[in-house]
Amino acid sequence: MTDMRMTMGLVGAAFMLGSTAMVAPTASAEPVEHDVVYNLSVTGPGSFQVYYAYAAPPSKAAYDADPNAYTRSETVVLDPAQPWVLPVKLTDPNAAFISVSRAGSGLRGDSNPTCAITIDGAPGPTNTGPIAAQCELRSWSQPW
Repeated sequence: MTDMRMTMGLVGAAFMLGSTAMVAPTASAEPVEHDVVYNLSVTGPGSFQVYYAYAAPPSKAAYDADPNAYTRSETVVLDPAQPWVLPVKLTDPNAAFISVSRAGSGLRGDSNPTCAITIDGAPGPTNTGPIAAQCELRSWSQPW
């Protein structure tokens, strides 16, 4: 009888341990926001058109249906002494991209814009061009 009680006790303890493992807390449904920083610098001053993601679309179809819901375009005046820096929060850091090109009719190739993306403090892609540059983690023109 003692063996039977011990066996039942061990089975009960094993069942209780298994039960607690089954009710472990679940992960939060809140998406994690990542700190994304866009940085533009130039070697020559000028006016530039900047296009960047400020929100992460849930899918390529959502982006294709309304790209303005996730991207912004603006004209900025850049000077070598003062880079343009923009921090944003993205739930999907792979959605980060920035494109910069010389604006206006004087498309001289002496400004050499450089773009850079930092994600959660870690360096991401960088690129430099004579009048334009683009940095991205995912090709927005390709299927996701």
